[in-house]
Amino acid sequence: YLAEDSSRPLPIYLELSRLGANDLEGLIESRFLSYGLSFGRELWGELERDQPLAFLLDGLSEVPPEDQIETLDALAQFAQDYRAGHHVLVTCRSSDFPFFRPWFGDFRQLRLQEWDEAQVMRALAPALGEQRALAEAIRRNKELLELLRLPLLAQAVAQRVAGEGTAFLWR
Repeated sequence: YLAEDSSRPLPIYLELSRLGANDLEGLIESRFLSYGLSFGRELWGELERDQPLAFLLDGLSEVPPEDQIETLDALAQFAQDYRAGHHVLVTCRSSDFPFFRPWFGDFRQLRLQEWDEAQVMRALAPALGEQRALAEAIRRNKELLELLRLPLLAQAVAQRVAGEGTAFLWR
């Protein structure tokens, strides 16, 4: 990848839920090691200098509450340090963003589009199978359909329906 085009950002995906006691550098190092790449100050220095980097720091909402303030401080500093010449994208649930916002000052906020009804029904289709009456009942239940527009929730419901049936939907 690096040899193909050094002007394209090198994506570095990091799951913040794995941050634990590690600092961000430790998390980056573990990502490189998981791909069988040696990681050291020399390689890191070359990457920072010669290759635009695109950090996707995923799952801020998944960081344990007792670690969130320390993690937010570290992320805000990391984002400030790597803004020039690199890209930093931090993801969290929309409902959690107001709490996290003060740490990211003037950073641009992006919001993923929620699913429309057709996307919700496609996600549920494998779990619902041939239960057409149930699919229609979900379509008619506007409150439930509105909740299922959140992809994570729709997928969780589909998994639960596949595993347990549908009674929990109507409790």
